[in-house]
Amino acid sequence: MPCSRLKQYRSTSSFLPVFRHGLTFAVLALSLAGCATSPSVLGPSPPRVQARPPIALVAAPTSPSITTTASVRGKSDGASAGALSGAGACLSLINPFYVLACLPFGLGIGAAYGGATTAPTGSLQSAERTLSQSLAATLAAEALLADAKSYAVEHGVAVVSSSGDAVSTIELGIAELRAETPGTHTLPYRFVLTVRGRLLDRSGGNGLDTFAHSEPTPQFTLAQWTEDGGKRVAEQLRQAARRGAEAFIDEWVLVYRGAPSGAAKSDTDAMRRSIPAYVLEPVKPSVEESTSVRARQLSPFAPTQDPNAAMFRWQPLPRSFSETGVLLDRIVSLRYELRIFAATPDDQHDGLYRAEPLLSNYTGIPSPSFTLPAPLEPCGKYFWTVRATFLLDGQPRATEWAHMDSQVDPTSMRRGEGVPPGYRAQWPHDQFFPFLTSGPCR
Repeated sequence: MPCSRLKQYRSTSSFLPVFRHGLTFAVLALSLAGCATSPSVLGPSPPRVQARPPIALVAAPTSPSITTTASVRGKSDGASAGALSGAGACLSLINPFYVLACLPFGLGIGAAYGGATTAPTGSLQSAERTLSQSLAATLAAEALLADAKSYAVEHGVAVVSSSGDAVSTIELGIAELRAETPGTHTLPYRFVLTVRGRLLDRSGGNGLDTFAHSEPTPQFTLAQWTEDGGKRVAEQLRQAARRGAEAFIDEWVLVYRGAPSGAAKSDTDAMRRSIPAYVLEPVKPSVEESTSVRARQLSPFAPTQDPNAAMFRWQPLPRSFSETGVLLDRIVSLRYELRIFAATPDDQHDGLYRAEPLLSNYTGIPSPSFTLPAPLEPCGKYFWTVRATFLLDGQPRATEWAHMDSQVDPTSMRRGEGVPPGYRAQWPHDQFFPFLTSGPCR
């Protein structure tokens, strides 16, 4: 498990509600040990590789694969998984006598429950055929490229139509679309769209960097996905493709994290703060309010805002800029972008929420504070994030969207096939800052 994901780790098996917690503690212990030693074992990470404008965007010469996966397939598989869950519950008991007495009941009850809540094999096969047919018409590489170009141009990046006129070329394509279900009787599915990209030099013959990025959709039942002629499928995959396109433009063109510095790397190794040094640090709500476990679970202890005048403040620039000696006179046209997301229960991580869908995107903010011009719903659950946009030596750049994470060297390449696993981080990051709105709850 990457060190950056330790705070968010949860077991996702729907059939192992007790046994999974023992596994969770074991995995966490091993991962913490690995995080404590990884810097000295892995050594320095490779330098980042970025595109130089003007850039060209071209389609990858590949056809996407469409696959379906199920955690359990059919009643017998569900019964076996349920029996394992029941046995795990019994094995968690301390007294050996109680364990032996419990096992027959745990196995039987677990098997009965697992079999009863699992979709029949025939229903699962029928669902897979339906999904495969509806997905074949939704994959359009042209839409992916159009989203990438639009996003780049909106942020001032010079884009040319021919690779021959470009200094760098970005090749993008949809590599895979996977439909995932736990196999329970309502057949809930989510999709994972994987975009693969290559960064090429001027000649287009030398690959400078390659990585794949996966974007999941929310989870809905088969009936919900296929109603209205599969409209929801097309909409959600379109949004996933847009997010994937933005991720590659950010990583290879826009995002700037600071220059090499021993001080920054020392801070990175210590992982002394939960807000990375290369993003804007929140001021209101504060870091302490935003990063507690209870805040992440959007409990009543999370920061609360007035739904009619929600106000946010943040530091003008990331800490890494001063720590790594970035000369501020090289930065001009400093502005900020702020995003507000709804908080949706995360079907993959118990007790946590996902920052989706995107509700508002405010650009061109002139100072490091902002009051929302439009009201939010009272008694609502939300996430917010912010980043700086600017010209650095005449080129459009941006900081990463502000988020919570264990520290990673701000100067290193964190994606790509040459990056050691200990230096990889989730990308793009979505562990944004939670807040509630006051008011009566319906």
